[in-house]
Amino acid sequence: MFMVKYFDLNAETSAVIREIMDYKWLESEKIGGDIGLNRAAKEWIGKYYDTWFKFNIKKFVKE
Repeated sequence: MFMVKYFDLNAETSAVIREIMDYKWLESEKIGGDIGLNRAAKEWIGKYYDTWFKFNIKKFVKE
């Protein structure tokens, strides 16, 4: 029997947002002030997204 697989974009997006929010909090704590969501998202995606996605992709592929 052929099983159709799909990518759960909603779950992946939610997980990425959580990672960015954690990054924002940690980096803001380091400097003693809010770095802002825009900066946090740009930095996290630029530094960590590719590695994070490769490690987590199996969580988002569903049958």
